[in-house]
Amino acid sequence: MKWNALAGQSSSLCKALSVIGDRWTLLILNQCFLRLRRYGEIQSSLGLSKPLLAARLKKMVRLGVLKKVSSRKSARVHEYLLTEKGRQLYPVLLALVKWGNALAEEEAQPSIPEHVPCGRQRE
Repeated sequence: MKWNALAGQSSSLCKALSVIGDRWTLLILNQCFLRLRRYGEIQSSLGLSKPLLAARLKKMVRLGVLKKVSSRKSARVHEYLLTEKGRQLYPVLLALVKWGNALAEEEAQPSIPEHVPCGRQRE
């Protein structure tokens, strides 16, 4: 199955992955939860290419995860705000962060080889 065919599947997981299933989309959403709203802020914080960011933002606006509004300071500057659908993704991102923290803790702990039958350390 091709990646762009996921949205047409009847599975709820396929539909969800068609919206948020790539790493950049999740990272962009994370920045939005951290209250970065402007294109330039998000782009500089993540360092991703402008065309890639523009495509992901456009997709999230089209799917109703974000909404694009004019800035209060200037009508020429736009901000990307989380919609209710977007805010509902917070527990998903939080779960991924917690899972990532657990992985980082596991990798940070020193590994001391043990002899399995008796539990004594090997030299």
